[in-house]
Amino acid sequence: MLKKIGVITFLLFLLSTNAFANINKQIEVFDCQKEMVVQKQSLDPAIEKEAVQYAKAITGPFKNLNVVPKDGHMIKIPLSKPVSITNQWLHSTIDEVLILLPLNEKPYIMLYDDENNPHFYYVKGNPKVLLKQMKVKM
Repeated sequence: MLKKIGVITFLLFLLSTNAFANINKQIEVFDCQKEMVVQKQSLDPAIEKEAVQYAKAITGPFKNLNVVPKDGHMIKIPLSKPVSITNQWLHSTIDEVLILLPLNEKPYIMLYDDENNPHFYYVKGNPKVLLKQMKVKM
């Protein structure tokens, strides 16, 4: 239980918006088992474009109560400028995409709405292209 609280607290800290973060936005890869950021890199336009396409490919809501995977990775990709997402589940402007990649489950994403409420969705497509561009080792 304490471990879950720690991971959720870290996740909220990791995803908190900061006015000074716009200077040098970095992509962060978080290992859920190690409970730490294992890779950082500067925001790349090709990676950002792929992340936005992935975020726009929502197929339905993620309805599991345990939103933080026990194993696998989470990838936080900040966007250089806000992007509007409009579909039957979300009508909002986003400024970052968090891709959750559990080891033995279907990947899903977390997006914040205009009021900073988190929303979790399944998306179509495979994040392997994005992971290859980022050189993430799974």
